[in-house]
Amino acid sequence: MSSRSKAALVLVLLTVAGLLAGVALDRFVLQRGHGDGGARRGPDLVRPVSPEQEVAMRRGFSRRLTRQLDLTRDQQARVDAILAGQAGEWRRLRADVRPRLERIFASFRDSMDTVLRPEQRVRFHQMRRERHRSD
Repeated sequence: MSSRSKAALVLVLLTVAGLLAGVALDRFVLQRGHGDGGARRGPDLVRPVSPEQEVAMRRGFSRRLTRQLDLTRDQQARVDAILAGQAGEWRRLRADVRPRLERIFASFRDSMDTVLRPEQRVRFHQMRRERHRSD
């Protein structure tokens, strides 16, 4: 592989990594708890996603792209094919990221427990349980 090809590959990989980081930040940090009331939020990278949930997430994303970008039927079909083709990559990404996120979330909860008063700690853990039930 030539150095020009390697540079192009690195650029593509960095672009994809940046895109994924931006999507993750948007879906899991910025939009958490916001939005249009009861709308389904992004997937939880810590918990496994069933095949049915994967399909539902792809359909929802496709509908949103179609609506916001005014895609034609042909474009929508092509976008759907792209999303379906990359489903395995997303599944592997979630599996790779899950253990690290679990450690980060556990560390966050432990740190919060050192800051909160006992009654706040109880409420904090209750809020977490309620959030997981609503997801």
